[in-house]
Amino acid sequence: MFQMQHGLFRYVVDLINGFAAIDEPRFSYLVIGSRPEPIAEIRSSLDNAPDRMTYTYLRRTAGRGKYWLTHLQYRPIVHRFGVSLLHCPHGFIPAFPGCPIVCTVHDLMKEMFSEYQELVQSSAHIVGRWLTRFRVNRVIAISNTTAADVSARWEVPKSQIDVVPHGLSPTFASLVGSLSVTSSEIKQELMILSPYNLEPRKCLHTLLKAFAVLVQTCSARLTLYGRTGWSIEREAKFDSSVAALGLSNRIDRIGFIDDAELAMKYSSCDLFVFPSAYEGFGYPVLEAMAFGACVIARDKSAMAEIMGAAGVGVETLDSHALADAMIELALAPERRAQLSRAARERASRYTHLRMARDTLDSYLRVLCCH
Repeated sequence: MFQMQHGLFRYVVDLINGFAAIDEPRFSYLVIGSRPEPIAEIRSSLDNAPDRMTYTYLRRTAGRGKYWLTHLQYRPIVHRFGVSLLHCPHGFIPAFPGCPIVCTVHDLMKEMFSEYQELVQSSAHIVGRWLTRFRVNRVIAISNTTAADVSARWEVPKSQIDVVPHGLSPTFASLVGSLSVTSSEIKQELMILSPYNLEPRKCLHTLLKAFAVLVQTCSARLTLYGRTGWSIEREAKFDSSVAALGLSNRIDRIGFIDDAELAMKYSSCDLFVFPSAYEGFGYPVLEAMAFGACVIARDKSAMAEIMGAAGVGVETLDSHALADAMIELALAPERRAQLSRAARERASRYTHLRMARDTLDSYLRVLCCH
């Protein structure tokens, strides 16, 4: 079932398109969607492989008790289409599917930050956690960080977890190489790029403080794209911080942009700074690396896994440490160029086809036991 939720949506779309592109005669696929007709992003895959890919519509339940009613909707579909295995890719796990289950866990951030406590105490979260532990046959974690969290917090045996990282979406991969490489020369004004996300765990206020230190050393601009985790109160606090730090004329908030525009921003920035405290994967880090951006991110959580030695890891909760890293790279164009080359090479290993093949391996581990 699709949910239009950025990374989750892209993950499911890339997985379906990856399956369609792989010539694997042992598998056929039933895509269960929440719309009467398939979305445009997967329609060509369905049309090009009609003998292997089928689409069916699961009508959304409404009213009181809709969450519990949804649990009952899957079993008839499983029986009608003869489904051998059900993959739950974005959180919801039906309690009575009538076949083995593989589920993908993207992160456990709800249990790590106080801002999500209401969601953690919800029936949906409690039931989902119990089903993952006792009913799911195999768990796919999108990073070693998530795998360790699932094992430690939900007590799922490590032997039952497969780590399958995301792959770079084909919409981005098709743009790689078509844009000019960022110059290694010192520019008159350093260009810093980062997502505009006001969730507290994204640590954007820490980046503001570090940027304020950077501009005392060199001329720089900070471009913030997107608009996530927004509320009137959070934006007012952010605006107040920008004004207090004297940064009003050095920050550009450009809102949501399409993939081609974002690719251009990744390619042309001098530094891509991703200050988030925790991610299950950190998709923007991979995107930025694919276009040769010099990346600074936290030296913990999944970001460290993605970057390896091809980015600069730092404690992004510490504005002084973040400022030091930004200043060091700002004054070292040759180092930035070296990291840019390493980032492109490392990002090229993360493909949606590899993600799809590794996911199929996880399916086979379950099917071979049933």
